[in-house]
Amino acid sequence: MISHHATHSPPSLASPDTADPRGQTVIDYRDPSLLAHRLEHAPEQFVLIDVRSPEEYRAGHIAGAINVPYRNIGWTMTEHDRAQAVVVYCEHGVRSAVAASWLRLIGCRNVHDFGAVSRWSGPLVQGG
Repeated sequence: MISHHATHSPPSLASPDTADPRGQTVIDYRDPSLLAHRLEHAPEQFVLIDVRSPEEYRAGHIAGAINVPYRNIGWTMTEHDRAQAVVVYCEHGVRSAVAASWLRLIGCRNVHDFGAVSRWSGPLVQGG
């Protein structure tokens, strides 16, 4: 569970300087504290995908993440899936960058590359 010190307010859900072409606020899921806040308070608003191998995923992943190895990402996505916010991460940030690029190429409109799992300050879940 994520706790905030009583003297600090919870992080803002969006960066004030981030907007899409229509002027709507866009969440920056690349920020570890904002991702943690969204996972705790609004996990239904995005899909968190660990694009590492199943073995790496079982060794430790962010709670709430699903495992789709980067070489398989996007193959079964529906139009609804492509409209949904997607956050990808991996071990060092290379595979997540490839996965994010591929998702954008196939028409996903709201893709965020969290990068390396080491950026996550919370606990990792072991097992599958």
